[in-house]
Amino acid sequence: MARQARACGPNREEFCRAHFLFQLEPTCSIICRVAIPWTKDERNDVEQGIAKHPIESGRCAALARVIYKIAKPGDPDTYGVQLRPQRGARYLVPIEPNVPYWHSHTLVATHDHNVDAVTGADGYHAKEYLERYWHFHQMLTVEMVDVETIDVGIEDDVS
Repeated sequence: MARQARACGPNREEFCRAHFLFQLEPTCSIICRVAIPWTKDERNDVEQGIAKHPIESGRCAALARVIYKIAKPGDPDTYGVQLRPQRGARYLVPIEPNVPYWHSHTLVATHDHNVDAVTGADGYHAKEYLERYWHFHQMLTVEMVDVETIDVGIEDDVS
């Protein structure tokens, strides 16, 4: 009996998102790390926030406030995170070429993922986020923060 390739190829990402769990796809032996279980409206609101506060804007704290407000009702353990280089370094050094150098970066931790404009609405698994997105990640200061107190002068509404 032949297995159906329902999750292989271009539809694999949608398949993984629909299951909200780690899935071993039997037809292609790929483990899918599934993104945050946003509702359609929540995902849309996060994506609108990213569009309003894109990577190049430098308004990561404003985006973090948007994401935090969306994520908190679905995950009471949601919190803000701020990354800074340790003393002596001036910038965070991104791995991705489209990410600018920043003096600090604010993001949201929710559902075991970190979410920001760098990761997009899917976020990235929290345990792997620093290594995946930042050079010299072992030299970063990582602090839990109240997103409402970081760069408060930056407009953060999604409307």
